Amino acid sequence: MSKKMLIFICAFILLFQTNVFAAQTKSAEVEINKFKVKVNNVDVANNNLLYNNTTYVTIRAVAEMMKLPVNFYKETKTIYIGTVPEGEVPASILSTWSTTAPAKSSVTLEKPRKVKINLALNEVAIKVNGKKLSSDNIVFKGSTYAPMRVVAQMLGYGVNVHVPTSTVYIGEVPKNISFEIPKPTSTSTGKMYHVAATGSMKGWQLLKGHKYEGKLEIYYKINGTIVSTQVKDIQKIDLNKKITWIDDSGKKRQNTVKEIYTMFGTFSEYTSDWFYEKFGELYTDWLLSSTADTSGIVDDYLEATGQIESSGSFVTLTPDAVFE
Repeated sequence: MSKKMLIFICAFILLFQTNVFAAQTKSAEVEINKFKVKVNNVDVANNNLLYNNTTYVTIRAVAEMMKLPVNFYKETKTIYIGTVPEGEVPASILSTWSTTAPAKSSVTLEKPRKVKINLALNEVAIKVNGKKLSSDNIVFKGSTYAPMRVVAQMLGYGVNVHVPTSTVYIGEVPKNISFEIPKPTSTSTGKMYHVAATGSMKGWQLLKGHKYEGKLEIYYKINGTIVSTQVKDIQKIDLNKKITWIDDSGKKRQNTVKEIYTMFGTFSEYTSDWFYEKFGELYTDWLLSSTADTSGIVDDYLEATGQIESSGSFVTLTPDAVFE
């Protein structure tokens, strides 16, 4: 049995009346399946969403992989994975709930693309073995999505991004590839501080002094137990600059940065490996705002300054919690 049980949040298709979530929705631009995800070096065939520079994954596989029951209490709009805190749900309701993990679902992977969708934000609460996730969640097409990093961190597992191949590794990482493993959470704020944001971001806090200063602006906002983050890419890039590169036939080509950026979004024709091989740092700079662990930077800062409690590991895994 693996020492590290894979934590990946996958599809949770709600099996309850759809009118429970018939609340206000918003239109937002997301990227579907921008990243490949591996848990303990095993490919995870589930859809994910990139929204506000945070990768959201569906919930159902948490219960599947942890072999924990998952239930929904419509009176408080709360999803429970695993144990339920005493007194939160009437005994008459608990007696009807499933006590076993859901059967594994078959998921059809959607084509990677940018698209505008209608989503409901924070319409439900999510609790894993009684501990509430202090992060945004999304309800989209009857499925609930939560930030991949938050659940992994909550359970004590690392999340690493291999930028050249747009691959997210949860838990164990391969030994035959080279990428930087994130440093342990710092217990000091270093030179970081925050100021009140202005303009269109009024009401948010702008984090200053982080390692991406000058390239990314990182904003955060605390609403009760929910920490929201937004990122703005402020890299000074000359979109009209011409880049010379060699195609697969050996022919020399020349395109503007703007044209190449457009090509980067054409995932149906080219792979991340191909982009990195041909364009190197130009590709990694284009990915920066979505691959930088900005949520982690904000969490570290807020924990170090006492604005939120350290998440730690709040879930006790069952003896048979293994990745299959």
